[in-house]
Amino acid sequence: MLTGCLAQIEGVVTDKDSGNPVAGAVISIGSNSAYSNGYGLYQLQYLPTGTGVDVLVVNAAGYELKTKSINQYQLNTRMPIDIELRSKIKTER
Repeated sequence: MLTGCLAQIEGVVTDKDSGNPVAGAVISIGSNSAYSNGYGLYQLQYLPTGTGVDVLVVNAAGYELKTKSINQYQLNTRMPIDIELRSKIKTER
C-alpha cells in the first residue's frame, strides 16, 4: 500500500564503460517516467513515499535493461540515484 507524501528522484545515466552521459534513456517507477537529457540528467516527480519497495527501470537503445530496487523511504533523502548502463555492443580492445 502506498502511503505518505509525494517525492522526487534525480540523477545521471551514464555508459558503464566510457562514463559518457546516455541521452534519451527512459527512467520509470510504476506509471511515472522521464527521459534523460543530453547530459544524462533525469528527474522523476510525484512519487509516493512510504515503507514499500519500488522498482526503478532504465531502458535505452543499444543498452541492456537495468532495474534497481528502491525503498520508498529513500525517496525522502534527496540523494541522487545515478545509473550506469552496460552497452549491448561489445568493443574489442
